Amino acid sequence: MIPGWEIAARFRPARQVAGDFYDAFALDDAGRTALVVADVCDKGVGAALFMAVFRSLLRVLLRESYASRPGRTDAEHIPHAVRVLSDYNANTHGSASMFATLFFGALDPATGVLTWVNAGHDAPAILRNGAVLTRLEPTGPAVGLLPGLEFAVRSVTLERGDMLLAFTDGVADARSPDGASYGESRLLAAAGAPSVQTVLAAIDADLDAHTAGAEPFDDITLLAARRS
Repeated sequence: MIPGWEIAARFRPARQVAGDFYDAFALDDAGRTALVVADVCDKGVGAALFMAVFRSLLRVLLRESYASRPGRTDAEHIPHAVRVLSDYNANTHGSASMFATLFFGALDPATGVLTWVNAGHDAPAILRNGAVLTRLEPTGPAVGLLPGLEFAVRSVTLERGDMLLAFTDGVADARSPDGASYGESRLLAAAGAPSVQTVLAAIDADLDAHTAGAEPFDDITLLAARRS
């Protein structure tokens, strides 16, 4: 729990194991918090194993960076960790052609500043009173595609009542029985409730209405954080 903030997530694997993941964890003793949504290419066991390695390495790299270099800012810690992770994956697992899209944000709960990198991921939305204020567009390519990739860092401030909504492409790509995609516009239209739990419940219900029992097309992951 972070005083003054609500954070919640939803996860639906398309199969018994999944390549999506989300995470939220403390970065330092000052309360800065990581918010992560990522999507490993492909599905099934291989993607799930890669996801587990990816998630663990990301946590280790960031915690080591924040612990050993306390003088660095979020804007220095984050791209460094993402570059190291990307290079490791490209050099170690390049022959497997496994890579991942990633949204990583470091939230300062006291100020509402979210410092972030978007590595080829679907652009999260910042919403206020159900309306989209901005989208956090990609600042670099997917992680692990090639060695030596660079990832630009950006920041945005969430005011009281603002909500971050991050998701994987499985949400917009969810199919109805006749093959129609759910779509981002419908997703964002469903995100008008005043709390993260009600927003995610509304999206869940709308997805169920759209898919109507159809076979899952892809993993579905949602992460929401709201400043109260």
